[in-house]
Amino acid sequence: RELFEAPTVEALALRMSVTGAPPLEGTAVELRAGPRSPLFIVHAVGGGISPYRDLARRMEEGPSIYAIQAFGLEGECEPLESVEVMADRYVAAIRRVQPSGPYRLAGWSFGGLVAFEMARRLEEQDEPVASLALIDTTPPGGWFSSEEAWPLGRYLADLAASTGQTHAMAAEEMTALMGAEDRDARAIDLAKRLNLLPHDFTVAQLAPRVAVFRANSKAGASYRPAGRVRSKITLFKAADTSTSFDAWQEWSDLPVHEEDVQGNHYTLLANVAGPLGRLLRFPT
Repeated sequence: RELFEAPTVEALALRMSVTGAPPLEGTAVELRAGPRSPLFIVHAVGGGISPYRDLARRMEEGPSIYAIQAFGLEGECEPLESVEVMADRYVAAIRRVQPSGPYRLAGWSFGGLVAFEMARRLEEQDEPVASLALIDTTPPGGWFSSEEAWPLGRYLADLAASTGQTHAMAAEEMTALMGAEDRDARAIDLAKRLNLLPHDFTVAQLAPRVAVFRANSKAGASYRPAGRVRSKITLFKAADTSTSFDAWQEWSDLPVHEEDVQGNHYTLLANVAGPLGRLLRFPT
């Protein structure tokens, strides 16, 4: 099963067209203001935060929502290559917003791994974690790296899946391109024809995002937690899946609460707002 996500085309085009905007890399970006202590939600393997903008709009009134974007996504610096380093950087970022706990953390897919490690780090600092929501996050040890599998092609294929165009990078098209010397240019041309990318986009412009995708893929595959969390894990899993999430129980001192959400790995975000909102309903 594919476990990779990518930002929406609209946000991709917007970020690339903005000049002089302050970099978002590694910062906690406020998506919605609210009267309660904030929820911090970590980027997925694509590195961007645009999937969470719609989630924030769908959620009922409640906590402020901040999303954390990956380092390297805008080409200002190199991407981080370990979950542990990301967790350290992101804990520092959220503590600039909220100096002390209790903290509310969440992450979709790869972002759930980082959120879990952030919870571990906060607990080591004697900071309480009020909620830890993992959104269709495969447990540690269940990930694989696409190091030898043409990262740009994989990135574009998952971009297609994230926008519902599962036919866009069909197996036969990918296979045909794999051996071509100009496969990157041809794949991007295909993505443009399917309106997955702006029509003036170049390989060079896409390179930082593919580098983040590749680094996060490697980080997810190699991550093995050094210990458990004392916090309660709530796992929102796609109803349309065959993936086992049972191994998460190994990483929590408390029973893991699982809740099915309608959709598959890519589409459940449109339906998780209600269950996630109920989890966050009580103030901290």
